[in-house]
Amino acid sequence: MDDQYKSGTNSHLYDIFNDLGYSKVRSEQRVKIYENASRCFARVTNRNWSVADVDVTVLGSRGEGMAVALGSDIDIMHLQPAVRCFETFPTENKESIDKYVATFKLNFTNVPEGYAKLHLETIKDIPWPDNHNRLVFKIKRALTSDGYLKNDQRIIDSIENDGERVKVEGWLSAHFQHERANGPAQPLQYPLPFRGLYIPIDFIPAFLCEYPTIFDEWFERVQGKAWPGVDTSMKVKKSNTFVVPVGLAGSDEEVLQWRMSFTLAERLLVMSFNDAQIKTYAAMKMIVKHALNPICENMSSYQVKTAMFWVSEKNQGILNIDDFNEMLLDVIIFLTECVRTRCLQHYFTPSKNLMFRKFSDEERSCLLASLNAISRDIAYALRRCPLIHIMCSLPKKEIKKRLIFRNICDELLAAYLSIEPEEYDVIEHLLHRAQSSQEYLELYVKHVLPIVRQNNPYGYFHLLSSMNVDEITSIMMNGIKQGYNKIWLN
Repeated sequence: MDDQYKSGTNSHLYDIFNDLGYSKVRSEQRVKIYENASRCFARVTNRNWSVADVDVTVLGSRGEGMAVALGSDIDIMHLQPAVRCFETFPTENKESIDKYVATFKLNFTNVPEGYAKLHLETIKDIPWPDNHNRLVFKIKRALTSDGYLKNDQRIIDSIENDGERVKVEGWLSAHFQHERANGPAQPLQYPLPFRGLYIPIDFIPAFLCEYPTIFDEWFERVQGKAWPGVDTSMKVKKSNTFVVPVGLAGSDEEVLQWRMSFTLAERLLVMSFNDAQIKTYAAMKMIVKHALNPICENMSSYQVKTAMFWVSEKNQGILNIDDFNEMLLDVIIFLTECVRTRCLQHYFTPSKNLMFRKFSDEERSCLLASLNAISRDIAYALRRCPLIHIMCSLPKKEIKKRLIFRNICDELLAAYLSIEPEEYDVIEHLLHRAQSSQEYLELYVKHVLPIVRQNNPYGYFHLLSSMNVDEITSIMMNGIKQGYNKIWLN
C-alpha cells in the first residue's frame, strides 16, 4: 500500500478515495442508513414536540450518502405538512386547500432569482388545545399588514432558537452548544462521550410547495443524454420542492424572501452518480476546501455539486476508473470558466447565478491563478490536501491505524442511526437521561452494539460487528490522544 499511495497516479488516487470510504457501494449503504435516521428523528421529534407534528428528512452530504467523516454536518429538515405553498393557487378546487391549516401563493415579482415571497391565501381558526393552534398563532404574528410571511420568525416549534427552551435533563442536554442561526439553519453542536468530540447539526425549517412546472425546462434539456438517465430524470421531475426562510443578503425586502430548495432532486442526482463520479465529487470538495476557500470563503461545496451536475450532463460517456482524472480536469476547467465570467448557473434554474457578488476582483485573480495551477497538476493539488498528503506519506501500518480510527467513528454514529425507529425511540430517551458521559457510553454499549453485532444493518458495520468493546474503546481513546480526530474526522 505504501508504494501504491506514494506514486499518486490516477489509479492510485482512485484507490485512496476508495479506502477513505468514497465508493458507490458504501454511498448506497449510507443513503439507506440516513433514510432510516430520518424516520428515527421524526419519531423522537414528534414525541418531544407534540404541537409540532412535522416530517423530518436528513439532507445534504449525509442524506446523499457522501459524508464519511464524523465531523460532517447533519442537515435535518423539519417540514410542517399543515402548510402548503402553491405556484398557481387552486381557487376552483376547494378540497385541495381545505386539508391545510394555512396556504400561501408563491409570488416571484420583484424578488431575486431562486426566491419567492409567500402571500397568505387561507388560514383556519384553530381552537386550543388543538396541536395546530400555536402554528396559526405564529403564522399570524409573522405576517405583514398586506399578508406576506416574514422569514425571521420561529414558526415551527420543533426547531429551537439558541436553545432558549431546552430542558436540561442529563449530561447530553447540559452540553449542547447552540450557535447563532446561519442562513435558514439553526446550528447545534451535539456532544459525544469522548473528550472534545461534537457532531455539527443544522436544523432547517421548510414548507412544501406545489410547483409542477419547475423541472419542465430541465427535463426537456436532459432528454436523450447519458446522464442522469431516464429513470432518474422521471424521479426528479416528480420530486418535491420547498421554501426555506432566508432571503438574499443585502437585497430589498430580504426579510420577506424565501429561498426555493431543490434538495430532494439534488439528492436523487447524487444518488445516480457512479463510482468515478462519487470519487470525483469527493476530490473536488477537498480541493475547494483546502485550495480555494483560503482565497475566498464564498467558494462552496454547493458550487462544486452544481459544477458536477453540469459536467456530468455534458459528458456523453459512462464514467469509469480511467475517466477519474479526466472528469476532475473537466470540473476544474468548468469552475475556472465560471470564476472568469463570474457566473455559475443554478442547475435547475439557470437564470440564478450562484457566483453573483461572491468574490472581489483580487479574489477572482487569485482564484483563477490557483485553478490554472491545479489544472496543470491535479495529483499534486490533491496531495496538498492534508488527508491525501498523509495517505501518500506515512507507512502502511500508520495509515491503517488512522483509517481504522476514522471508520470506527463513522460506524459508531451510523450504528445508532440504523436502529429501527421503535427501538431508537426507547434508546434515545435512555441516552438523553444519562447523567454523565460514562453512563451515556455504557448505555450505548449495552443497547446499540448488540443490535449491530447481531444484524449488521445494511451490511455496513465491518468493524463494529467483529471487534469487542475493549478494542473499540482502545482505538477511540488512542486515536483522540494521538490527535487523529483533528484531520481524519473532517
